[in-house]
Amino acid sequence: MLAKEIVEDNVLPFLSHDTPDVETEGESTSHKGLSKIKLGPSSLALLAKAAIMAKYVHKSESNEWSFQKAKSAVMESIEMSNTIGLEKLQERVAEVTEMYPLCDAIALAYATVLKDCEIHCFDEGAEVKTLGGLHVIGTSLHESRRIDNQLRGRAGRQGDPGSTRFMVSLQDEMFRKFNLDTEWAVRLISRITDGEDIAIESNAVVKQ
Repeated sequence: MLAKEIVEDNVLPFLSHDTPDVETEGESTSHKGLSKIKLGPSSLALLAKAAIMAKYVHKSESNEWSFQKAKSAVMESIEMSNTIGLEKLQERVAEVTEMYPLCDAIALAYATVLKDCEIHCFDEGAEVKTLGGLHVIGTSLHESRRIDNQLRGRAGRQGDPGSTRFMVSLQDEMFRKFNLDTEWAVRLISRITDGEDIAIESNAVVKQ
């Protein structure tokens, strides 16, 4: 998914003028999420080559490509990279032909970018494990303990390190649903803590 979005960001704008410009706080969504991924020189060069070929194809076509047509072409190229080996793709891109090998260039760029993404994910995963793994925080309790355990199960999957913690307000809907009077506790805690947001721990909740 990461490699696919990187290729699309670099190729689609040159294939179609209809490419939607989706932004989040002034920055494209994919760039916000993928800015940490460092691409190698080979990936950057192949992406640039694919972009140049896309620009050439777009200009040489008598009819402008729609966004859907451009995206379909990119998807076909990505699927091609899964069936054709890297060496074969390199040979096809290097061949001198009358038509620019757009699909081959995109497929080769995707295969190279994918390797960089795999390295990034592996390194990031190792860093997360070193820091203790995924920490899941539950902010409310469900009627069923099974549902709470499913949330807890998001951390430490398949032997990976992880931890969970539930932090529940005394004004949580669960307490009201079972007619538990917690108003007195809220008032008491407010007096003790002088209105400050200080957590009051209970093993019954923390170890839910």
